Amino acid sequence: MAQPSGLRLLRRWQPRRKALPELGIEGKRSGAAVFRGTRMPVADAIENYYAYLDLEGKSDEEAVNAVLASFGTIPSPEALSAVLAYEAAQEHPLQP
Repeated sequence: MAQPSGLRLLRRWQPRRKALPELGIEGKRSGAAVFRGTRMPVADAIENYYAYLDLEGKSDEEAVNAVLASFGTIPSPEALSAVLAYEAAQEHPLQP
């Protein structure tokens, strides 16, 4: 194939040999843990829970209700409570 004068072919296009992986993996958002059946990151709910407790001085039950009101995608109060209990156990695993 003749090239027009003054132009250089830098790289010849070749088709990709591997298929690209699926970008929308169910239940994942950038590798972050999410609530089952949603794309709601668990970390966001936990951060907001502690913000309601510490910054606004709400009780445990009020903070849970405030997080549930803020994020309509959290499946249930039990799901949020289970995540908070798991997070608390991981934060201090050596306590008696």
